[in-house]
Amino acid sequence: MLWSPALWSGGDCRRLPLASVSGFALIDVLLQRPAKQAVGRLLRAVQSDPGLALWVACRASLDAAEPLGAADEAARWLVERGGEGLIWPDETPQRPGAATAEQTIRLAVSARETAVLARELAVHRGAAPSAAEQAYWLGLLYDADPWLALDAPAATETAPEAADRQERPSGLNFLPAWLSESLAGLSPDDPVKLAREILSGRAEMPGELHFDRQAVAAQARETLTSNADELLPLLPLLSHKLTRLRELETQFQERLEADRLEAMAELAAGAGHEINNPIAVIAGRAQLFLREERDPERRRELAVMNGQAMRVYEMISDMMLFARPPQPKLADCDLAALTTRVLAELAPALAERRIATESEGTGEPLVIQADPDQLGVALKALLENALESMPQGGRIDVRLRRISPAACNGDSGGQIELVVRDNGPGISPEIRLRMFDPFYSGRSAGRGLGMGLSKCWRIITNHGGRIEVESELGRGATFIICLPVAADRLKSAAGNRADG
Repeated sequence: MLWSPALWSGGDCRRLPLASVSGFALIDVLLQRPAKQAVGRLLRAVQSDPGLALWVACRASLDAAEPLGAADEAARWLVERGGEGLIWPDETPQRPGAATAEQTIRLAVSARETAVLARELAVHRGAAPSAAEQAYWLGLLYDADPWLALDAPAATETAPEAADRQERPSGLNFLPAWLSESLAGLSPDDPVKLAREILSGRAEMPGELHFDRQAVAAQARETLTSNADELLPLLPLLSHKLTRLRELETQFQERLEADRLEAMAELAAGAGHEINNPIAVIAGRAQLFLREERDPERRRELAVMNGQAMRVYEMISDMMLFARPPQPKLADCDLAALTTRVLAELAPALAERRIATESEGTGEPLVIQADPDQLGVALKALLENALESMPQGGRIDVRLRRISPAACNGDSGGQIELVVRDNGPGISPEIRLRMFDPFYSGRSAGRGLGMGLSKCWRIITNHGGRIEVESELGRGATFIICLPVAADRLKSAAGNRADG
């Protein structure tokens, strides 16, 4: 018997038996076959295999997805996720001590009978096709608790009749709230509820309705048992190999990035040695002549010469910062106060370009463990990028908010989200792909990127955070920064760098 990937909730774990038709459909998902083909096969699998239907419904709920109202929604949701979540903990799909094949078949037959009859009852009453499919979907999921109990540590009751009792088995935290509420709220004349009553002999079948119960049961049995031996060793093995392939791809990209940064660091070090000395001479002479010069035009030219020499210094320093950033000096850092200070520092430049600003969430302290000086550099670079994209005026909105640990995968202490939005010219998809690369120029989109955004990205990632960009040409740009409140992730990132 093939078992699904694990469902985890509150430290508890369940797996569900799957029909072979579901196994082959999941292979399509793992291999990322064309979406139309994968959705079609998955839809057939979800409609015929109650185990897969329940697994998708529970998994979507645990991932905080929108309620799945029908089998086609479940198939599309799973295909859109690709292979995410389809990971078997070992290459042995058989679950020791779990339910027997006959128990599973009995539940599958009951669920298919309920679903098919519920849909036929809905159609018989003149329901719309979408309502009939919803009845079929709820019929498949009606025996949810007994299905989950198949893999319980001490499964005590697996008969389909257990789902009809007023008190459903306790201790199963996997059922989506929408499903529990839907099943509890079924009225006596609902197609699903009526189907259960008819199948149990407590109600009469409408005389003009034909329902071949024997054929439905036979088909359900065949669906669960056909080709099972052929599939058993394939799906978990494929899952493991694809997971390993993704890990290797990630490691390759990380190694490539590390090598690129190391090469840049070597270049910066060489440039610092070979270029800084002659630049120092040029800057020194320019400053000496500037002190002695009285002619205004010559003084202006000497000041430009000195400024450009200083710019070379800054470029080399920026390269070193990007390639080998200093370890952050952790301290209590109030992001709200820091944002207010940086905005005040940029106020003259903003006023000169007639750029209005509005901040939200800066009224109360938002304290994290971070390096205030480095984050100040990152935030200033981000705001200057927005400022430079709007030479003729515009607007910049800055928003800060706290994200709870539950909403960010249990990150200890949660995260702080900082959003900088401008109404400038926007950024093309081509530039978005490279806008954090050092010295990449985006002037064609109205942004001279230089090293500013590269420094920002480097500092944020060096703090265990992330930065994302949302933009379209002509619709401005939004930069979203998420930083961990606690320092544990930052220390972990630092340790990884030291190991490399």
